[in-house]
Amino acid sequence: RYADLPVELSTPVSEIDTSGANILLETPRGTVRARSLIVTVSTNVLASGAIRFTPGLPARLISALEGVPTGHANKVAFHFRRDVFGLPDTSYVNFMDERNPARPACSFQVRPFSTNLAIAYLGGDLAENLDRAGEAEMTAFAREALGDMFGTDIFKELEGTAVTSWTTDPHMMGAYSCARPGHAKSRAVLAEPVSERFFLAGEAVSADWFSTVQGAHVTGIEAAEKAAAYLAGAVAAVRQR
Repeated sequence: RYADLPVELSTPVSEIDTSGANILLETPRGTVRARSLIVTVSTNVLASGAIRFTPGLPARLISALEGVPTGHANKVAFHFRRDVFGLPDTSYVNFMDERNPARPACSFQVRPFSTNLAIAYLGGDLAENLDRAGEAEMTAFAREALGDMFGTDIFKELEGTAVTSWTTDPHMMGAYSCARPGHAKSRAVLAEPVSERFFLAGEAVSADWFSTVQGAHVTGIEAAEKAAAYLAGAVAAVRQR
C-alpha cells in the first residue's frame, strides 16, 4: 500500500522546528528528524495552532490560511443488501419537504458506480450542527429523509451505515476548503515554498482542482518534486565542498 516508504500511522505531530540543520518533528513516539518537509493538514488545522512551529509561520502564510478556511460538510452512507431504489447508477436525488419548508434540505447520491449505496450530502450549518450533535443524530436525520422519499421498507435491506465527522475531527476541523470572497488568490500563496525545504500540499493549495482528491494528489506530487530537488541540490553542494 505504501510501497517501500516508512509510513507511521497514529503518530500526530504536535511541534515542528525548522530552525536547525535538521527539521525536528515532535510526536507521541518521539522526535523525528528530517532534511525536508511537506505539510498536508487542512488550512483550519494549520491556522488553529494545533501544530506549533519554530520559527512561527510567516504572516503572509497565516493571512492566506485565513482566506481559504475549510467549510462544513458531511456525508452519511447507507449500504443495502440489494438495489432497493430502481434508479440508474449514480443518480442524484434532492430532498425538500414542501409540507414543511423549515425542514432542512439535503441531497443524495444513489447507487454510485453500481453499488447498493445511498450517500447523503450535508452542508453548511446543517452539517456542523448535526456533526456536533453526534453520529446518531446525523444518521437519524439522513435516514428520515431517505425514508420519506423511498419508503421505510427499504431499511429492511439495510446492512450498515457510516458517517463522516469532519467538523469535530481534531485532525481536520472542517471539510473542503472554500475561499472567502476576494481571497481566491490565497491559494497561490499556499503553493509557494514556505522555505527552501518546507512545502505545503493538499486540495486547498490547488488553484484549479481545489476541494477534490485530484487537487490533493497533484499538489502532493508537485511538493514532492520540489523537496526532491532541494535534497538533490543539498547533496550536490556537500559533494562540491
